Amino acid sequence: MSIAVLDGVDPYMPMNMRKPGYGYRFTRDQIVRLITSAVSYLHDTTLDVATIDTEGLLYLACMYGYQQQFDEMLEIIDKAAKVDEEIKEEFREPKKLASLLRACGSDPSSIERLGRKIGLILPASKDTFCNFLKNYDLTEKHTFIEWIAIKRPDASGAKGIFVIKITPPYAVNKGLVDASALRIEDGLIETIVPVDKNVTIEELFNRLNSLFFLISPNE
Repeated sequence: MSIAVLDGVDPYMPMNMRKPGYGYRFTRDQIVRLITSAVSYLHDTTLDVATIDTEGLLYLACMYGYQQQFDEMLEIIDKAAKVDEEIKEEFREPKKLASLLRACGSDPSSIERLGRKIGLILPASKDTFCNFLKNYDLTEKHTFIEWIAIKRPDASGAKGIFVIKITPPYAVNKGLVDASALRIEDGLIETIVPVDKNVTIEELFNRLNSLFFLISPNE
């Protein structure tokens, strides 16, 4: 049930029905029911038991993230990390990280606290962001560079968690880039830099940083 929530698709659905074009998405009510059932099951099977299931704790923390139960989420992260320190790496996986970030809202202190718990510096610095884009492997990957980000509380437009889609800095474009922001919750798109008005990587960071807390690459 937790995996279904994170993936946004029923794991028992035939593979051919999961392809783009079928338009299948869980409704809000379906997600609420899945999360409620998952939390109930994981609570019973991972807490106050003789053998601690760190994977179960991982998904329980993610479900608490969806429910925006910040303190409970951090408590479960701590419990899992005490058993297996390496579990922090799994908490940093994009889909799981996005669910944890839901509990932070747009509060900078909550974002930083979560980052400390899972071993990730949040939000990302200018050097981290720019170096990642400049060193992106253009020979192997030919898709958008994606970054997870949270809209700042004082920024204009819709709030929430976004995936920033950035055109790689191709030589044919003289290393310049454009970008848009896709809100995870509903697919709302905001143009950050129009495709016909490319900017430098440093300028892109400045624009994004004024609107978002930049979290981590979505890969």
